Parts: sequence; C-alpha cells; structure tokens
Amino acid sequence: MMAASSSAARADRVEARVSREQKQFWTWAADLEGCTFTDFVVRALQAAAEQAVQRHQIMRLSARDMQAFVDAIENPREPSERVRRYAKRERELLGE
Repeated sequence: MMAASSSAARADRVEARVSREQKQFWTWAADLEGCTFTDFVVRALQAAAEQAVQRHQIMRLSARDMQAFVDAIENPREPSERVRRYAKRERELLGE
C-alpha cells in the first residue's frame, strides 16, 4: 500500500464540507493523538483508503480463485504419464 507522504512532499489540496460538530470532534481526536488536524485527517483518510482497496482486492481475488477452482473441478486435466506411473506403482504396492 502507498504510505502517507511527508509534509514536505505534499503538493495537492483536498477540500470537503463538513458540519461544525464533525470538525470539532475530529479536532478533539487530533488533539488526543497529539497531532495536527491536517495530519489526523490525512492519516485517517489514508487508512480508510487502504482498507477499502484491500477489501476489494480480497473479494476480487477470492472470486477469481473460486472460479479457477470450479473450472478445475468441472474440467480436470488428464494425468501426466509420470502421475500414471506413480499411481500404478502405488496400486501394486497396496496389492490392488
């Protein structure tokens, strides 16, 4: 994931309209954390963005993996000659 950049590297600006209560609450939280309002908001947004991307990647990978599993079950490959020799040897060892 992309880490939050340092203050020196920040060039873009983000603006949002929020209620007075939200800003007061976030300012209080920033004070409790011992950081500036801006740093608090940037860290919170970064964490939320990383979690959202991770959730969607996991869901997408899970769906893709599930489809690959279903395809493998529905359309199994023929065993290779090596696998056939091994299976034959196992049957002989087990007396089948």
